[in-house]
Amino acid sequence: MSAEEPPLQLPKVAGVRRVMSNVGVLLGGRVVNAPLSLLHIWMATHFLGSYGFGLIAMMYAFARTMGDLVDFQSWQTVLKYGLRPLTDGDRKGFQRVIAFSFLLDGLGGLLGFCGGLFISIFAMKMLGWPPEIHQTGTIFCLSILFMASATPTGLLRIFNRYDLISIQGVVATLVRVVGTFFLAVKGASVPALAFVWMFAEFAAWATLGFMAVRELIRRDLMRGLTKELRDLIPDLLNGHFFRTHLGIRRFALSTNLNSALALTFGHIGTLVVGAFVGPAGAGYYRVASQIAAGIAKPAALIQTTVYPEMARLWRDRATT
Repeated sequence: MSAEEPPLQLPKVAGVRRVMSNVGVLLGGRVVNAPLSLLHIWMATHFLGSYGFGLIAMMYAFARTMGDLVDFQSWQTVLKYGLRPLTDGDRKGFQRVIAFSFLLDGLGGLLGFCGGLFISIFAMKMLGWPPEIHQTGTIFCLSILFMASATPTGLLRIFNRYDLISIQGVVATLVRVVGTFFLAVKGASVPALAFVWMFAEFAAWATLGFMAVRELIRRDLMRGLTKELRDLIPDLLNGHFFRTHLGIRRFALSTNLNSALALTFGHIGTLVVGAFVGPAGAGYYRVASQIAAGIAKPAALIQTTVYPEMARLWRDRATT
């Protein structure tokens, strides 16, 4: 063995250990989340019946589909273009990437909300929504604004805080369980449960944002970020930002396209079943798809934890 071999092997070993450790942390969150999800489904179907739960599932599937269609998956942009300036101590360069990523999140959420609002008002028959939830379904589109939270996720991943991501992953389910239990006391209804699901999305979004901001403050990376956000728009318009970060525009668009193709079809099934079979069928399909997704989840978790290590190798030019 040559003297150079051990140093080259150490990063690989450390990266694999980080991947396995982070997968374990995320799986721990899933262990808590899975029974809570089943408890919520049981309560919701018990209080509203399969038809009422199916209506909620249809509205959520539509909102999530619209959110996924315009989601730029900006956490990947944070990792690919933000890791090197962060490692090099380039605060301004890192903050510019973060500001661009936040802009993508805001743009995606706004486009999804406007598109969802338009479709929910003018194409409700195509969605298969019965008249009694037309108004509720339109209001439910507000939840799309809180589904765009890829930048905080990317920040926690780049800081290797998968423990916080695991905690945040339980928030929405916990809010649904507590809210549904409260409705059981006060009187459950489809609009009331729809509000609980909307609030759950907001709570998860707010929790993730709070955690990301706290990590930025801990690392003294919040100072000057507001200024970078203000200065970003002129630099985008004159092209200076894209000349400085070569390929970032194409990368953001390609990740959006790839994610839209992969993620959207996960919820389109519920929409199709609801439109052709009815809300009860959509509810049953939602339960079945959640169980199937839970079985496949470990593989997806490995993917999300491997990506940051690949970004670090790319930063170190150790792609071989």
